[in-house]
Order: sequence, then structure tokens, then C-alpha cells
Amino acid sequence: MLGDAAFAYQLTARVAQSRKAAQQGFEIASRGPVKAMAGIYLAAALVLDGELEEASHLLDGCLPGLDSIEPPAVWQVKAFVSQTSGWMGRYDLAEDLVHDSVAAARLAGAPAPLPYALAVSCEVHYRGGDWTRALADGTEGARLGMETGQEAMAACNLITVGRIYAARGQAEDALATATRATEMTDRLGAESLRVYIQSLLGLLEIGLGRGEAAVTHLEIARAAADASGLKNPDVVHFWGDLVEAYLLTGRPTDAWDVSVELERRAKAAGGALALAVAERCCGMLKDEFEAHLQGALRYHETSANPFEKGRTHLAYGERLRRANRRVDARPHLHAARKLFEGLGAAPWIKRAVRELKATGERVARSPEAQPVELTPQEFQVALAVAGGATNREAAASLFLSPKTVEFHLSNVYSK
Repeated sequence: MLGDAAFAYQLTARVAQSRKAAQQGFEIASRGPVKAMAGIYLAAALVLDGELEEASHLLDGCLPGLDSIEPPAVWQVKAFVSQTSGWMGRYDLAEDLVHDSVAAARLAGAPAPLPYALAVSCEVHYRGGDWTRALADGTEGARLGMETGQEAMAACNLITVGRIYAARGQAEDALATATRATEMTDRLGAESLRVYIQSLLGLLEIGLGRGEAAVTHLEIARAAADASGLKNPDVVHFWGDLVEAYLLTGRPTDAWDVSVELERRAKAAGGALALAVAERCCGMLKDEFEAHLQGALRYHETSANPFEKGRTHLAYGERLRRANRRVDARPHLHAARKLFEGLGAAPWIKRAVRELKATGERVARSPEAQPVELTPQEFQVALAVAGGATNREAAASLFLSPKTVEFHLSNVYSK
């Protein structure tokens, strides 16, 4: 019913044409599921076009129509609406819908809808800050995508997994994942996926402090986004990273130009996260920085993205410390460190600690023994069993053999 499930991820190809077709479909559709589907497509096109208020109003009107769509189509539709809601910053709705989609497909023993639904779940949980769950969903989605012949969906899962690796400073894992996704993209000719791949590589280089490499990747991401007609800066997060990359390479004029364009697009779309990042960029560039960084933190209160909030606290602390306001800088740097530690974002933790030390504060060393984390598949198995499933039921819902489940449970218990 949805046609190509990669529609949302591939930003299709020319947003303007997608919107025009969706508008025509919505106008001529009859009532019931067809009308709901047409409205959902149109809402997604509006989101990509940066018109969030109109999209949100339209989507709310279409939600009751989801009940009239029969399974298995409704599972895919709910995942699609979840992804659109995530781009709009409506994370509670996004989480509820994609949870329903994944749970229904598992209960029915239907693997085919899961790669797309898990890709959406991975992205939603990444944005919401539950990176352990995001890694588990994305890893499973990539595996099932390959097993069911849905290579585009496997690539989409890998891209978000790679972004988490990048934010955590796991360079080898991030590069390997990006390479696999690029190979799939080349085979499929899915050019619009490149904006995601280049964005994650740019984030990795920023975390590692390699500004020139970051600029190279992020400029490609921007060109790919422009080629697709994407106007909403909340769909793929590279604008703020490009500003920071230009600053790392001593190019404040270029950073300023990108910041101005980001601010324009953020105000036009009205998304809280994009507005927060735009204000943070202004705070990083302008002499009178406090009002902008305070404004960014106010937007973060409704944007539910702890990684970006941590980066704003870090930027605020850095500006205050450089203004010789060391005592004022410390609360922001501590807040940044706490948020980054909750995510395991190692390069950003180090940066916050370095800034804290520069304020003259003695920073306690991190414990030598770090807690052992479950692998993504171990986490999925543990989650299923903790939910009351037997080993055999967990195996069926995860499309694994009972012996594989027993093996992972053994590792879970030992950890």
C-alpha cells in the first residue's frame, strides 16, 4: 500500500514533485483508508518542504483513519507516520506508533515489514537518546533487511547505527558501517541516501577534531540535500555540524553564511530542534552570545534530543570560559558531561572534561572498569525474555533459532 518503503528515507528524489502528487491525491481521494493514506503522504511531503504547522494539523486529522487500514499494510503505514512524526519533533507519538508496528509484525511472525519499521525505531530512539535500544533495533533491521532482500532498508538501518558509532567516537565501526551503506547505495543508485552517509562521517570527524575532513563530508551532504529539494533542516542533521567544521578550520565567514541559512530555514519550518541548533550556532559566532545560547536551551526543553542539548551546554560553557567567566561556565560543562556520559559519547565527554579543567576545576578521573554493555542482539534477546517470552517465543519473534537465543542469554547472564 505504501509502494516503496524507502520513500521517506530516500527523500525522493524531488520533494516539490512529491508534494504536488500528494496534494492531488488528497484532493481526489474518497473517505476512509484511501483518504487517510493520501493525507499522510501529503503531510510527509509538507514536512520535507519545511511546513511543519500545516503538516501537523493535517496529520492529526488523518490519525483516526489508521484504524480503517487492514494489516499488514497498517504496520508499514504506522512506521511511516512514526518517521514523519519524529522529523516533526513529536517523539511520543513516533515511539507509540513504531512500537505498535514492530510488535504487530513480530506477533504475526512477519519479517518482511520489520526492516523498515526497525529503521524508523532506530532513528526515533537515536533522536530520543536511547542509543542502546537504537543500536539493537538498527542492527536487527540491517540483518533482516539483508535476509529478506530489502537492501535499501538494510542500508537505512546501517546509516543510523553508523551515526551512533560516530557520536561515540568508535571510528572503525563508524567507517565500516558507512562503507557498507555506501556500497549498497552505489548498487541501488539511491543517491539521496548519501546525505545521511556524509552527515555521519562529518559528525565522526568533528568528534575527532579533524575539521578539514569534516568540511569535505558535510559539504557533500549539503549538496546532496539541496539536489533532493530538502528544505527542512530537522530531517538530516548536518547544518550545525557544518558551522562547527568551518570554525574548526578557521573559516568564520563560511560558518556565518551557513548559520544564516540554517536560521532562515529553521524559522520557516518552526521545528524546535532546528531552532535550538540555529540559536547555538549564533551563540558560537556572535560576540553577544548569551541570549542566543539561552534561547537554544529553551528550545531544547521541547526537542527531546539529549545529544544536541549536551552540545549546546558545551558551547555555552566554552564561550563563558573564553570570556574568563570560569565559575559561570562550570554548570554548563557539568551538564554537558552528564548528558554525554548517559549516551556514551566519548569524544564529547573528553571535550567537556578538558574545558572543565581549563576553568581550574579538578575533575575526578573516570572509573577504570567501565560497565560491560550488551551487544545489540543480546539486548534484543534480553528485552524479549524480560517481557515474559520463553526462549522459543523470543526466538520466533526475533527470527532466530532457539540455540542462538540460548547462546545470547548465556552471555547476558554472565555480563
